[in-house]
Amino acid sequence: MSRIALAVSVVALLVGCARQPNVSAAPALAPAAQVYAALLRPALAAGEQRLLVFDSTSAGEPGGSRFVPARRAAFWAALPRGLAEQLDSAIRTPRALRAVGLPRWIQLIDRREWAARLEAEARRGEIDLGSVYVVSPVVFSADSTAALVYMEQPCRGSCGRGAFYHLRRDSAGTWRLEATEVAWSG
Repeated sequence: MSRIALAVSVVALLVGCARQPNVSAAPALAPAAQVYAALLRPALAAGEQRLLVFDSTSAGEPGGSRFVPARRAAFWAALPRGLAEQLDSAIRTPRALRAVGLPRWIQLIDRREWAARLEAEARRGEIDLGSVYVVSPVVFSADSTAALVYMEQPCRGSCGRGAFYHLRRDSAGTWRLEATEVAWSG
């Protein structure tokens, strides 16, 4: 085989390999991770580089609130049957978020590390909690086209907020915020 033929064969092989799908590409996010990403992505647009999320699901502990939904009839009536009850049940059992496979821009933090950060800030006279979120488990409708999740952003003083978020998956498979029900605001 001549050098030219060999070079052409190598180039053809390289071009053929370049057209192959990248098997090392990151896998698609699991449905719960997709919902968390859709819900938290707007905070990145507000200038955050990474978002801190407690490493287990729960609701109400950091801000001192409890899971007591302010029942606005229109929000709750628009949910698929049984979704609110599923969340009420799921929220009572904390679950580790590490297994959910969240995007890299969501950094999980445990409560001890968070408490240490707060203590260090207090010693320095700073009270900038940054963005930390507490999320509930995501619950899905029977046909997996609707999701409900509770999320709060606690802070010191009177600036926190907790809300329920109803998301719907569109025909392209993207989760979009359908409605929000604020449960508490500090």
